[in-house]
Amino acid sequence: MQTSRPDGLRDASEAAIMRRVPCFKDRTLKKVLFPLLLVFAVQGCALIHKLPPHPPLAQEKINFVVSQIQEQEERVRSFFSSGRLVLKEGYWEQESHILMAVVKEPRQIKVEITDPWGRPVAHLLLDGKTFRALSFAERKAYDGEVRPEAVSNIFPGQLDSLMIWDVLRAYPSLRPCHHPDSRKADQITLVDDDGKEIQTLDLDPERLQPMLVSFPGLTAKLAYSGFQEEEGILYAREVKVIHGDLNLTIHHEKMVFNKPIPKPIFTLDLPPGFEIADPETLIKKKRLF
Repeated sequence: MQTSRPDGLRDASEAAIMRRVPCFKDRTLKKVLFPLLLVFAVQGCALIHKLPPHPPLAQEKINFVVSQIQEQEERVRSFFSSGRLVLKEGYWEQESHILMAVVKEPRQIKVEITDPWGRPVAHLLLDGKTFRALSFAERKAYDGEVRPEAVSNIFPGQLDSLMIWDVLRAYPSLRPCHHPDSRKADQITLVDDDGKEIQTLDLDPERLQPMLVSFPGLTAKLAYSGFQEEEGILYAREVKVIHGDLNLTIHHEKMVFNKPIPKPIFTLDLPPGFEIADPETLIKKKRLF
């Protein structure tokens, strides 16, 4: 005679079975999945560890970058530029407006710096091998020869005339008498006839544009970003001079290339009430503006 269990007992028994099944499944999954995950993790680490480093640039890419930079150097004869100048050292930061007019040959550079309210802060004229700098806060004029130490209070890091051009032009140039080589991924090193490094360019791996330029023996580095093209001329919207904790950044808001620049632009008369100061005192100053 078959005896049937009460419905209450049957329900309780089924509920107990249902409670045990998930536990069984969880224990089984843990026993199976954990070793598998461990194997995959070890294999993944092994793959990452075994990935070879990116090789140096092929000669074809080196030739392309060098040719492009040389071509850009030949395209520009003069330019106007306006934008913002940011000087930052540690937590201290100062922003000004900057207006520039530059002629390549013979080298002439006129820079006017004003505060956010349009009041003049400093004017600078580089004409060949000489310069004049006006400090409106001091009401002084500094005349001297263009030397890295003489203009280091204007361009930090003791930049030479070629580096100053690279900053204002917003695109680097190549040092003369060089031999290009690639010793690291996305990097080109220029060496002289004796194999001594004279310039290093770190490149954007996708566009092969120069993003960071450094010079052995100099602490200053030039960083370029936000490349734009204007009638076949490439330039960076942002150029930064990196010199330790002191950074000078030029944000180019507008650039006009190869238009005639009137000669009177490249004059800088002594304003009334200004005195001519010893240029050696400019070298000892921390900054002009």
